Amino acid sequence: MTDQWEGVTWELELTETGAVPELPGCREGVLRVSVADVLVVRIPAGSVPLGGSSVRLVVTNEFKREVEVEGEQPTALSDWEAEWKPSKAGPYSFGLRWTTSAGGSQDGERARIVVDPALMVRGEPLHPRGIVQLTMLARLAGPIERWPETLAPLAKLGYNMVHFTPIQPPGESGSCYSL
Repeated sequence: MTDQWEGVTWELELTETGAVPELPGCREGVLRVSVADVLVVRIPAGSVPLGGSSVRLVVTNEFKREVEVEGEQPTALSDWEAEWKPSKAGPYSFGLRWTTSAGGSQDGERARIVVDPALMVRGEPLHPRGIVQLTMLARLAGPIERWPETLAPLAKLGYNMVHFTPIQPPGESGSCYSL
């Protein structure tokens, strides 16, 4: 039996003005999620954007292509909610767009989100945190012939992927990444 990993549902409640609060799991103003995740955006009843006749969640990809997600139009006592499931990995921004009482359109504050790809091993999805990587400075790791015995204890510590820096002599800067 295969343990299928399912994504996380991120529930994000915007402020009364439709602004994005500090994001959970956020680093430098960017929320990172998996392509298997779902983003649920909610605005509390009585909020400014709900005064218009139509509210949409607008998601924009790196090529400036927009997708508008219609949410359930609320009653006076209910919250507005829209759900977006990314179809591709990559950088996005999202925010609200609503129709004003004058009939025009207004965009709210935008937030950034990075959607990580779904990793597969033998056709099975790998949990996004399933890779525990160690960077090995190849030129300091001793002879290649001894690498298996050097790496064996690291596997016991839970590392399941090793990134080796180039084994060629360093370039002008002397950096182990410079060729």
